Amino acid sequence: MPVGLALWGVGAYSGTSLGPVIGAVLQVETNDWRWNFWLLAIFTGVCSIIYLLFMPETYHPMILNEKAERLRRLTGNPNLIIEQDLNQNNQQSISAKLKEMFLRPFEIGLLEPIVLLINIYISILYAIMYHWLEAFPYYYGEVRGLSTMGSALTYMTIVIGTLCGVSIYICLTFKQYTNPMIRKEVVHPEAFLPIAIFGSTLLPMALFVFGWSATTTNHWFGSLIGGCLYGASGIIMFQTLLNYVGMSFYKYVASAFASNAFMRSIFGGCFPLFGRALFKNLSTQKFPVAWGSTILGIIAIFLISAPVLFYFNGPKLRATSKYAGTGDEEVDKQFKSNSQENL
Repeated sequence: MPVGLALWGVGAYSGTSLGPVIGAVLQVETNDWRWNFWLLAIFTGVCSIIYLLFMPETYHPMILNEKAERLRRLTGNPNLIIEQDLNQNNQQSISAKLKEMFLRPFEIGLLEPIVLLINIYISILYAIMYHWLEAFPYYYGEVRGLSTMGSALTYMTIVIGTLCGVSIYICLTFKQYTNPMIRKEVVHPEAFLPIAIFGSTLLPMALFVFGWSATTTNHWFGSLIGGCLYGASGIIMFQTLLNYVGMSFYKYVASAFASNAFMRSIFGGCFPLFGRALFKNLSTQKFPVAWGSTILGIIAIFLISAPVLFYFNGPKLRATSKYAGTGDEEVDKQFKSNSQENL
């Protein structure tokens, strides 16, 4: 799961940087903003068709159910059922199942302390990111006078940082998670958190480097280093925390991820509305984006404590959850026994 989720994360995290570049190309070539939406409609439409036709089923109970149905047809034995068929939930009506499916993400996202806190944490990271991205067109376009295309290309530094960060993440994950799993050692979800702590220290560094090197006198290239650091920091924190949630709530990972996506999307959509105003109102003649980046950097410093708190208190929080579980019966059994002893 960690490596696969990382490859997905590269695309998801790099999209915020590739989008402005593609948008700038369309703007320059067509001079029509509508083509941004046409391209999205075409791309998502084609991908949706491909997914519907070729995406294999991966949900284990559904695979078992299809296998049971196939065996019932072949053998004529109607008594061939799977464990989930014995569960009372499977006797629910379709409307009841739909209600449960739509409400569970909100229940897990609001009532599970780990999921709620990580959702808030990642949402703040998203808010900082989308807020901070408003500094790029302001500094590189308005202050330094780069063209639309040139200003958009500066976003590619985040993509470069993301690729570097995911390489670091994969190496550290193999050490913290994959290799112990291969050796059949007991691995708890908190194994991902030291990597998240490392990534969280890069975030304020990136914001300070960008803000205070983006001057009106020095060459603008130095500020791009901050973009690289931010890309590395973001992908490391984003992936490790999602892996932590995914391993902690293995059975209900879709609901946990859905609640996270819902909350972070709200934050990511709202904060850019006043991002430009922050940088412009706090700009000085020599440092146009320094103080705005400093405010975000100070917030990021306080956020370093979040994965540290999860690392030390995560087991206690998971012990009180009715949804938590790693999917490994031995790990869950050992965890519950240790939690009871600690209590």
